[in-house]
Amino acid sequence: MSQTAMNNFQFAPLRSLDDFLLESARFQLPNLSDFEKWGNRVVKNALYYQTNYFILAAIELTIIGLVQPMKIVLGVVAIAALVFALLMIYGPNKSASTQQLQSVNKYAVIGLLVGIAYIFLYMFDAVLLVMFAVLLPISSKY
Repeated sequence: MSQTAMNNFQFAPLRSLDDFLLESARFQLPNLSDFEKWGNRVVKNALYYQTNYFILAAIELTIIGLVQPMKIVLGVVAIAALVFALLMIYGPNKSASTQQLQSVNKYAVIGLLVGIAYIFLYMFDAVLLVMFAVLLPISSKY
């Protein structure tokens, strides 16, 4: 991003609790037969209340982190290791050293992937807890 774009960046204003969740919030089933209108409604809602959703996500992640701090840390580490390994091996911007490692040590790369997959599955409950903490704010309003 350019410096001028960063200077013009603004957060959406924080909406009141009454507007976000309580009396003036209109909870109704969307018209599922018109996907374009439904999609536009979701996007407009997400943009209008984006600061509220961010604060809700931070509060929920903090509460879950206080209840299960080690599982949150382990889940984040497992997800980060899996994403890092997949990007290093299959990512679009592979360096020459990564390509050389893949061609020379195919079994080491497979072993690395199997090891990371084992860690990911071993800590799957922690991964699910992190995914729950991240996705709960999104699903709480929709």
